[in-house]
Amino acid sequence: MAFCSSRARVYDNYGNVVPPHPGDRWTRFVCISDTHSKIHPVPVGDVLLHSEDLSSHGQPRHVKVTID
Repeated sequence: MAFCSSRARVYDNYGNVVPPHPGDRWTRFVCISDTHSKIHPVPVGDVLLHSEDLSSHGQPRHVKVTID
């Protein structure tokens, strides 16, 4: 864990074990980037933020692979 307070927990690396969701009064943001139309495991969260290179070439079929 890189940062922790009574109101926030930020993990920059969690290895192979995703920490449990902290509870109903929390919102879990999952941030990923540069997936390039490849399929990656994504931890369960309330909000998914994706930045940079969602697809490899910007074609609708490439974007669909990532979104599916």
